[in-house]
Formats: sequence, C-alpha cells, structure tokens
Amino acid sequence: MTQLKGVAIGAGYFSQFHFEAWSRINEIDLVAVCDVDEVAASKVSEKYGVPRVYSDVARMLETEKPD
Repeated sequence: MTQLKGVAIGAGYFSQFHFEAWSRINEIDLVAVCDVDEVAASKVSEKYGVPRVYSDVARMLETEKPD
C-alpha cells in the first residue's frame, strides 16, 4: 500500500477532530503541523506524534513537500 505524506495547517480547538481521524488512516504519514501559535502546534505535535512543527506555511510546504 502506498504511504501518503501529509501535513496539517492549524492547531486550534477543532484540529483535535482532524488529528484523531488522520491517526486512524494507516496510509497517511502526518509529518508536520503548522500554526502561527507555535506553542499550540507543539502541544498538538506531542499529543499526536507529529514529528515537526512550523509557524510558516510556505516554509513547511517547501521543506516537507507533502503529497
């Protein structure tokens, strides 16, 4: 099965529902989360095991090159 590389933009209240859903899809490898509030992004990163945190969307997309 092909593994897709994904990133997330936003670490606010509603993001918890997205992260819970993404965590149940084995074909998705969520590699980064971005939010202007780096503290919020870091908390989400820790809680859901997302390895990298960004505060700049363009930088994240350029660096991570998601599918």
